[in-house]
Amino acid sequence: LNMLDPAQLATDATNFLSTFGTDNLLSFSDQGQNLAGIFFQSSLLPYLLFLYFISFRGNRIPNLGNFGFQFLLVFVLSTIPS
Repeated sequence: LNMLDPAQLATDATNFLSTFGTDNLLSFSDQGQNLAGIFFQSSLLPYLLFLYFISFRGNRIPNLGNFGFQFLLVFVLSTIPS
């Protein structure tokens, strides 16, 4: 199994987030009080766990299906600011 280094993962995430600035982080601030924001926040962790578990090769999920589920998350995250 290929194991990910948590320190390298944290460094990569920090570098990735630092390229956007703080304006994009504020786009999530209005989502906390309305019903859609509450549902999104409560469903994000289970969906991330779902993505984690379907990425195992033993599950025999086709690569296209795995990509589709990952792209759905990227699509939803990209439509929140607009």
